[in-house]
Amino acid sequence: MAMKKCKECGEEISSSAKKCPKCGKDQRNFFMKHPVLYTILILMIIGIVAGSGSDNTGNTTVTSTGNQVQETVYNIGDAISNEKYEITIKNVSTATKVGSQYLNSQPAEGGVYVCVDFTYKNVSTEPISSWDFPTVELVDSNGVEYSSDVSASSYYATEKDPNRKVLSDLNPGITVTDNKVFEIAEESYNQGEWYLVVDNNTKIKVK
Repeated sequence: MAMKKCKECGEEISSSAKKCPKCGKDQRNFFMKHPVLYTILILMIIGIVAGSGSDNTGNTTVTSTGNQVQETVYNIGDAISNEKYEITIKNVSTATKVGSQYLNSQPAEGGVYVCVDFTYKNVSTEPISSWDFPTVELVDSNGVEYSSDVSASSYYATEKDPNRKVLSDLNPGITVTDNKVFEIAEESYNQGEWYLVVDNNTKIKVK
């Protein structure tokens, strides 16, 4: 017969004993001693989990057919604002070369440059650090995110001469121009829909 020590007096007792025969200490754990409370607790946890799952979809916009609708998608030229800045995608174009006659960049074979021009304005009452400037990424219809080509973006900037801030803050009320260039397989860009995503939460349809 398996044995264990009493929780109170240390006496060797049967592992199946509910109470110690020597000191009378109840050997059961809290849940075994309070089965009704344990059951109520389990039901409460299940209810909380179920409620959380409902909240995740409770604010989703639904069409008349009952299908879920994607988040709001903006178009080129729309002004998009948050508590810090207002950003506007001014133009999106493709190119096979960016830069000047002597300083330029070309995409790899089969690729094309997607050039994005945009402005953003500090609409808050405090300076915005360069670390908090808006991010712009290119995303395909499958949700694959593409980062900008730093080299091509630099060459393209020599054409557009943006007045973006690099290391300094953007003060309240100031608007700057900026641009990014993405290198994408031309065949892929010609197929499906493409979007720009600002700060990982706002979609702008570009193609």
